[in-house]
Formats: sequence, C-alpha cells, structure tokens
Amino acid sequence: MEIKTALLCQFKDPEEYFASFHAHHARIFDWIFYIDHNSKKEYRALDLKNTKIYRTDIENFTKDLFLARVIQDIRINFDFNFLFILDIDEFLPQTGKLSFDEFLLGYLNSAVGTLYWRNGYPLLMAPLIDAPTIFATKQLGNTKKLFYNLKRLGSFFPKEGNHNADYSFLGQTRIQIRPHRQKESRSLLHLPIISKAQLYQKLHAYPKDDFRAKIDMPQDLEYFDLTPESLLN
Repeated sequence: MEIKTALLCQFKDPEEYFASFHAHHARIFDWIFYIDHNSKKEYRALDLKNTKIYRTDIENFTKDLFLARVIQDIRINFDFNFLFILDIDEFLPQTGKLSFDEFLLGYLNSAVGTLYWRNGYPLLMAPLIDAPTIFATKQLGNTKKLFYNLKRLGSFFPKEGNHNADYSFLGQTRIQIRPHRQKESRSLLHLPIISKAQLYQKLHAYPKDDFRAKIDMPQDLEYFDLTPESLLN
C-alpha cells in the first residue's frame, strides 16, 4: 500500500533551525508545505524538491484559523493519507522513509495519532547546522502534538499550535464526535532553545513557571546527532 505523507510547518525567522529541520524531514515526507509569517529573509527563493513555501503576514491570534484554511485550499486532506503539523523546533524520530511508512501502517485504523515531547538541549548555543550534538531527555514530557490520518477524518480544526484539535460532525463544529485517537510511545524531539538570544527572548515572553519545564535540564539524557551527514544518510 502506498502511503502519501505531508508535513505542514509554520515559522518566522527560522534560520537557526531551517537547514537541519528540512534535511531531516525531506527524507521521510513526500511533500513539505511551509507557511512563512513574514520572515526577514525570503524563503520562497529556495529551490527545494517537493516543497512549497507560502508567505503571509497574519497576526498570531489568527494562525490556527489560517492553518485550517490552508489545509483546505491546497487540498492536503484529499491528496495525502497522513498529515503532520510541526513547529520548526520539532523533529520526528524516524530517520528514513521506509521506517516512517512502517510506523504509519500501525495507524491505518486510527484517525488521530499522538506524540509527546522529549525536550532537547544543544551542547553549544549555535544554529543546529553548526552545533548538531543534542542532549535529549529519555523521559517523555506531558506536552503532546497530533498527527492525522486524513482518510479516517472529516473536517478538523487544529488549534493551540496543533496541541489539540476540534472535529466536526456532519459539517457542524458545534456537534463533535471525538475520533479514535491512538497514543504512541515514541516521541517528538523538541529543541526550544539553541541560542542565548532565544533563551533571553523566551524568558522575557513566557511566565517563569510555564517555561520551567523547557529550561530545567534533567539528569536522564542521551545523545542525538543532527550533523548534515547523519541527516542525509
């Protein structure tokens, strides 16, 4: 059975992450769609295989609504079997398309899958392509992200940065039947801080208690290698 997969990612000024994020995910997805929220650089000029980059200037509070509209307008829900919606600082654990497709075969009878963050920390504060050695927790976090089996879903509305979603019943979002959601023990590598400037910005933007889980470094760590050579093998 052929499984067609799509990745949708929204970003703004992603240069510290972009090269590693794209190299990693381009080898497992059939198509990648980026939504650039008015970055300083023009990413549409990049010539990337099976990749489409849209640019918009949408205020933060309307991003979820805009994302749902993009999914509908570019026919992702008609042309693909599975859709993942990731942030630029999130990396799936699979390293090749064969293992990725085998993983998805376990979700053919499920409408929604769930992955949980494993927070990662760089050995050096630098863009990932220059400092690819990552420590990551072995323990899964409490923060989940969803992915979707589009052949088992009707209309759906990702919300809260795809940490949750609404599902319509007979076209009505007021009436919902929660689809079968399968929890997966595998994780989603999350790299919230890879530079000092980013650390200062997030400490300023977020309440201390809300952000503590992202900046506390636990003891149960293991290595990940995000070098370009490793990513592209």
